[in-house]
Amino acid sequence: MILVCLSSTMIQSNVIVENVVNMIPSAKKIIPIISIINVIFAGIVVIGGVKRLGSVAEKLIPFMSMFYLIGAIIVIISNFSQILPALKQIFTGAFKPVAVAGGAAGYGI
Repeated sequence: MILVCLSSTMIQSNVIVENVVNMIPSAKKIIPIISIINVIFAGIVVIGGVKRLGSVAEKLIPFMSMFYLIGAIIVIISNFSQILPALKQIFTGAFKPVAVAGGAAGYGI
């Protein structure tokens, strides 16, 4: 379990750094600094225990939800012309034998 927790944390930290570099290409020069800041913030939260984790989540989750919803609305509006073709593809593909077999295999696992 410890290995799973550490590996998932490393993956999430890597994604944070990659997203910053993708948004700000000149940030490639300061990748170690971004990583250290990320570790410091995560360490402050984790060392603070469950109460601090809850306190941070209590403040952070509403903003995360708001940004997620705003992003989803922007994606839907920018791809408005593709909504009906996507729905058609979903419903026509859902009942093909390959989809049924995939669903059965997933349920079986």
